[in-house]
Amino acid sequence: MVLDGVKVPGLRPPYPSPSSGAVAFEHTIEADTRVELRIYDLRGRQVRVLEGPGTRGPHQVVWDGRDRAGRAAGAGIYLAALTVDGRRFDRRFALLR
Repeated sequence: MVLDGVKVPGLRPPYPSPSSGAVAFEHTIEADTRVELRIYDLRGRQVRVLEGPGTRGPHQVVWDGRDRAGRAAGAGIYLAALTVDGRRFDRRFALLR
């Protein structure tokens, strides 16, 4: 994401959306830091957490459409919340089954 000519971290629209399986999330990190992507259902329940160290530059995280127990998540609207350096970026997306 570019704001006033400066690259800032952000979460681009997930693709594909709607998806029938895996969903890719692209983002850019300004400096080496810890990154966390949480997936929530519309009731606010946490479905999955993908986290790890992030290095400066563009990245892609792929959610396989499964919950933390390995079960396929149900069809519906979900929220992806990316946290980078204490800042949170949200995107909604659809999962079809």
